[in-house]
Amino acid sequence: MAELRERLGFDGLVVTDALIMDAALVGRRESDAAVEAVQAGVDLLLYPNDARRVRDALEQALASGALVPARLAEALRRYERALVLATSATPPVTRGPFESADALADALLAQGMLRGGAPTLRGPLDLVVVDDDLGGSYPPGPSDWVHQVLGANRIGRYDGGSLAFAEPRAWKGRSGFGAGSRDALANAVPGADLIVLFGHPRLLPELPTDAPVLLAWHRQRLMQEAAGRWLVRRLRD
Repeated sequence: MAELRERLGFDGLVVTDALIMDAALVGRRESDAAVEAVQAGVDLLLYPNDARRVRDALEQALASGALVPARLAEALRRYERALVLATSATPPVTRGPFESADALADALLAQGMLRGGAPTLRGPLDLVVVDDDLGGSYPPGPSDWVHQVLGANRIGRYDGGSLAFAEPRAWKGRSGFGAGSRDALANAVPGADLIVLFGHPRLLPELPTDAPVLLAWHRQRLMQEAAGRWLVRRLRD
């Protein structure tokens, strides 16, 4: 936190990742993890399983002295300031090096070949989806934004190009693909000309193929549509 606040001079909100994820709570209670996060400098706790228990734990930490009032007051100050800015009639606009989120996503994919070179693909693509995020407690977002960008005329029966789409999720208590996804990958990707990996690069060794791999990081619509645009630029009829 010293790196963020002191060296980088960041005074905005620091938010945890979702506490509903199993990995966030391995070996400890959610209430303890919440108190430790606020002690460390976090301002907002995202998606606790039991918000009342977390509240009670913070109050007990304040009463015992484990959490100093100044730390909580600091977090509340940042939270209240963020609310004011969010509801302002003319919220401040911060300009970064990219003119839009789409431009940022396109830049990420422009340097996103995790393995091999960017291939020239022949359409229509045989677009195979291997989704590791099905059947869990929290329904995943749609996995068809790539399809929509490509359009029906660029997707069809196998004709020299294929694509595997994969999105593993660590909240299931594992960092890799599940057995069902591994079986699906074994069937789908050995003949692929390209794999788009919507996940972490650590999953590369689990892909049963030497095909080029484009790293797209996450299944969100932003990255799926960017992957669709990336593919369109490399398609030859």
